[in-house]
Amino acid sequence: MLAGDTDIYQPIEKELKITRGILEVLAAHNHPVALITKSALITRDLDILAPMAEKGLVSVAISFTTLDRHLARTMEPRCAAPHRRLDTMRQLVAAGIPVTAMTAPIIPALNDPELESLLEAAADAAPHAQAMSCCACRWRLQTCSRNGSKRTTPTARRK
Repeated sequence: MLAGDTDIYQPIEKELKITRGILEVLAAHNHPVALITKSALITRDLDILAPMAEKGLVSVAISFTTLDRHLARTMEPRCAAPHRRLDTMRQLVAAGIPVTAMTAPIIPALNDPELESLLEAAADAAPHAQAMSCCACRWRLQTCSRNGSKRTTPTARRK
């Protein structure tokens, strides 16, 4: 797992290319890896990730907190805008890379009202992507009747 605590595609990664170097070593040795990011910079490494995906060695999770551009700037000032993350998902899927849409943190009354629309947008960007949500409510994964993809929907709220 790369980026369990800190995004591996920090702005300085553009220059240092440390993540790219790690991916090159992993690819050379057919070592599996999962990545989590909020950055569109991951598309720079499609030339490494796509061949790894063909061998079943890589998966990527794109993390979202909101679709609201202004709220995103406040909560995540140095991260890619939500529309860029959706575009990143599209590019990863087009390259054959398995993608998961993650939502965290979910903050009651701040971004939880838009959870459903966020997951719908992710399903539109990557129809076969998985969806994962971390929040204070109980959620379950169900098949979306619109396109057959998986999406998260509320089941019962905790009291």
